Amino acid sequence: VELPIEVTPGRRDLLHPEYRGEWPNHYSEHYSPPAKQFRTPLCQKSCHSRVARMTNAQIADAFDLIADILDFQGANPFRVRAYRNSARTIRDYTESLAWIATQEKQKLTEIEGIGDDLAKKIVDLVMTGDVPMLKELREQVPQSVLALLRIPGVGPKKAAALHKQLGIVSLDQLRAACEEHKVRDLKGFGEKTEQII
Repeated sequence: VELPIEVTPGRRDLLHPEYRGEWPNHYSEHYSPPAKQFRTPLCQKSCHSRVARMTNAQIADAFDLIADILDFQGANPFRVRAYRNSARTIRDYTESLAWIATQEKQKLTEIEGIGDDLAKKIVDLVMTGDVPMLKELREQVPQSVLALLRIPGVGPKKAAALHKQLGIVSLDQLRAACEEHKVRDLKGFGEKTEQII
């Protein structure tokens, strides 16, 4: 019997690791295409076993990332907050949502804060390794820009300001902008924030 492997790294480090010229390793690991489906019932059970290893923390990270990208894009704050609250609910839930999604998915909507739409996204993530909405959002934002979110003092809104007003798309460009004291002149930053960055 294969037991689920629980891995709960730090949320920020997991969501926004340093940009390495491609999507960070945890994205390809957590949201990679599902294993090839075999035809025999025995192999299908094995595939489900591998899929069910996805932890609640990993599922929550996907919804936190959705919230971050929506926030970066300036989406409705209530919509952003809804995904953040959903991520918190998922992260704190004591039972394996991956198991529920594969065995008793109708019970997902019985969990407070999880409606039909969120339940469908959870099932998609567990069964396929990705969420269509998250895939679309990742395609709308330069890959390197999200690496800015990992820098102390920079969140989705500040990352958006750096990208839109200074055209920053990489950590090297951000460092240069700070050294040239361009960041402190942006609204909501200041000299202290520039020094922290």
